[in-house]
Amino acid sequence: MASLTASLLASSPEAFTAATTGPFLTSAAAGTTPRETLGLWLANDRLYIHAYIRATGKLLAFLPLPTLPGPTPGTVSSAPPTDPETKLLDWLVAALANVRREEAFFLATAERFAIPLDLPVDPTTGTVPVAAKLPGLRRWEALFDAVAPGPAGAPLPWLEAAVVFWGTEVCYLDAWTRVRDAVAAARGPAGPDADADGGALRREFIPNWTNDEFRRFVHQLGSIIDEAVAEQLPGLRRWEALFDAVAPGPAGAPLPWLEAAVVFWGTEICYLDAWTRVRDAVAAARRPAGPDADADGGALRREFIPNWTNDEFRRFVHQLGSIIDEAVAEQVRCHGAAVRDQLLERALGQWREVLLAEESFWPAM
Repeated sequence: MASLTASLLASSPEAFTAATTGPFLTSAAAGTTPRETLGLWLANDRLYIHAYIRATGKLLAFLPLPTLPGPTPGTVSSAPPTDPETKLLDWLVAALANVRREEAFFLATAERFAIPLDLPVDPTTGTVPVAAKLPGLRRWEALFDAVAPGPAGAPLPWLEAAVVFWGTEVCYLDAWTRVRDAVAAARGPAGPDADADGGALRREFIPNWTNDEFRRFVHQLGSIIDEAVAEQLPGLRRWEALFDAVAPGPAGAPLPWLEAAVVFWGTEICYLDAWTRVRDAVAAARRPAGPDADADGGALRREFIPNWTNDEFRRFVHQLGSIIDEAVAEQVRCHGAAVRDQLLERALGQWREVLLAEESFWPAM
């Protein structure tokens, strides 16, 4: 199963490409971005940093940190935090330091390359008028201003906010990586000094926005999100572990495929039994209201339950059980009754794992 962040990236490839390409970035790769255009964008990016800082404070305000202490930071014996909230806290602290350093880098580099960073300011409020901001900045300010906990009682109340931070960073990284690669592919005879911005992008900004440290920083937040989401699916993790562990039985033992077959038969027989119980309970209840009145609009009663309990599926499950039983019986005929106990012991280990995985796979209600 794809991770959450991988699923997000794959959900709208056209939109992701549109978000990370465009005339400004093409111009940056070609060295044709005028100082004034670059300055306008950097001035807006600086205000984006301010909105980013405010959003970090909002997220920190509702981030649920563990009550019990973990390892003491800075000690020789300390281990990295294991809970996602503390990992996210550490990431946010680093993010604040990064964007403060980034703002100083903007100002110093702009001064060095004579890039204007001025935006009009309303003399009465001391703020930049909305009309003077790029549309993207206005969207980011709205997104960051809307940072808030997820639905009451839902797990990972910080998820939506973390996705906003990860989303902006991964788009930024991808966009400028494309520019860097385009610059490398072009290999024009003229150096950065001949660029319209005097080399600011090629010498300073592009390397800063595509270096390995920044790449690791972005992927770190993606990993925090993905691991936290996976932690909410213990049954899925058990099944993934069981399926990943499929391998031959002990070397030289009969039926080397037995353990794997028990995993497949186990999941199917549990599924069949569980939904057969549900079907029978529905029939016994004889509810006066039809399926349309159900909370799911009738999806389970009309479609899923019949699909998961029909005779064809039942025969399919029992067919695998028969294959296993007949193979074990053949081993008993050839090698005596003692071999059955050995095979049963091997199968029982897998069966117990199957039952634990099935029990934890159903969602909480």
